[in-house]
Formats: sequence, structure tokens, C-alpha cells
Amino acid sequence: MTNDEKLDLYFFDPLKDEKKYSQEYFKITGDRSVVFYSPLYLLRRHVLLLSGKLITFPKPPVYQLPYFSAIMLSNITITSLYQLSACCDYDEFYRLYLNKSEIQHLGLRCLRNSLEHNSYQLLTRVKRGRSSRTRRSYRKIKTFFDSDTRVDWSTIDHIKIVFELSSFSGYKIVKDPIIRKIHSNYLLVLFTIDPFRFLAKVDDAAVSVSKDILSSDTLQAKFNRNIKSKNWIPVYER
Repeated sequence: MTNDEKLDLYFFDPLKDEKKYSQEYFKITGDRSVVFYSPLYLLRRHVLLLSGKLITFPKPPVYQLPYFSAIMLSNITITSLYQLSACCDYDEFYRLYLNKSEIQHLGLRCLRNSLEHNSYQLLTRVKRGRSSRTRRSYRKIKTFFDSDTRVDWSTIDHIKIVFELSSFSGYKIVKDPIIRKIHSNYLLVLFTIDPFRFLAKVDDAAVSVSKDILSSDTLQAKFNRNIKSKNWIPVYER
């Protein structure tokens, strides 16, 4: 398999089904005994599946699309793409590929944390004096709201962050946060996020990263060094 062929398979169009992927894989390798699926292809395809883009989910008893799971997979996708990009940190990646400001990026990362680390809930907390990671998040939100004279930051021990997932007009996928309530020792802060627009934007980012790799010898070398097709997901043909 040449490096260009590996790149084509890694970024294989997720709208094309597994049979078409297998046909392309067999044509490239000549081995029909096993097909190795690109993990990025499966990630992107499963996001489409879980967000209702590949099949029509039945009416009740299925009441809701499982798009929370799609969001979690999209965050894995972001990690995979970031590692192949030329970005020096996640803030730069979100700014270049998702058109997000630092505070909007923070909202999306906090949504990830709430789903993955707080029992699949739309709620998370950042504390002033806890771990370095949550302390940084606390400082970013404090900086964003510093001009709000209603808040006495000397008493605010932590910030409780909640999320509203819904579609809204405009081009943004996440709105700047608002203060919902000020308590004696914490703030209640709301981020509104359009989940399906976010999912679509992450897939757009995958296409953009693949184009950047094609146009850069440095990124191609990085891709070929880090992505090993022998480590992909094998499925043996019967």
C-alpha cells in the first residue's frame, strides 16, 4: 500500500458503506482474506449513524436519536485530527477548523467532560483551586465575565456549567456563555450548543485536514510516520 493509498483509505468518505470501503481495500492490497478498516472512517461513519444520517430511526418506543454518543465519538475524531494537523494546541485547532473562539472552544470541551466524566449528564463543574485543568477553565470563564459587576469573584469557589442542546439561527454552533444565576459561592453558567451543526462541522474538519496533509510534505511525513495500517481494525472475510 502506497502512502497516497493509505491516506485515501484513512479519510475514506463515511457516506460510502463498508462494502465500498472493502472493495477499495481489496483493490489496493489484493488480499481478500481480511480487510483493515480505517479507525477514522469508522468514527465518522458511526457519528453519521448515531445522528440519524444513515438510517431513519423508528418512531416510539425510540424517542430520541442517540446523538450524545455521536458527540462523544466526534470528540475522539477531533483528537485524531489534531494529532495529524500542524496546530500547536487545541485552541488553535478549534479556531482554524471549527471557527471557535477560546470561550466557545471551552464550552465544547466542557460538554465533552460532562458526558464522559459526569455520568452522561449535561452538567460539569470547574473549581478555582482544584486541578490545574479545571483551574484554567475557571480562569477563562472568570476573564470572560470580569466586566460583570454583579459578581464578587472573591466568594466564587466554583462554576457550575450546564448545557442547552438545540438548534438556533445564525452560523454559530455554540453561543457565548451567559450567567443564569449567581449564588453566594458559585455561578451557574449556561452554554447553548447546536449538536447537529457541531457534528457536521467536525466532519468538515476531517475533510479540511486531509486536504492540508495532501498539500504539505511535512504533514504527509507526519501522517505516514504516525498512521500504521497494520494497526487498523481487521475484519476477516468468510
